[in-house]
Amino acid sequence: MMYSCGLWSDSEGGVRGDLETGPTPGDLEAAQLRKIRHVLTAAKVKPGDRILEFGSGWGGLAIEVRQSRGNLLIQFWLILG
Repeated sequence: MMYSCGLWSDSEGGVRGDLETGPTPGDLEAAQLRKIRHVLTAAKVKPGDRILEFGSGWGGLAIEVRQSRGNLLIQFWLILG
């Protein structure tokens, strides 16, 4: 999830905000958190729901879902090689 794009608001210049006005401290982190919260809302995740995540990147989804909703999130990775 963390390897896909973030969500920027119109007031931040939308997806071109960083390209046109330059990055500001914390803007990518805020955009990533906004994306995670959007996905959780769109998926209608409720407290008590269990979530299975394939490949967790840096664990941003796990941290947010546990802190904000108290859900159990199970992660696993496949490593071939």
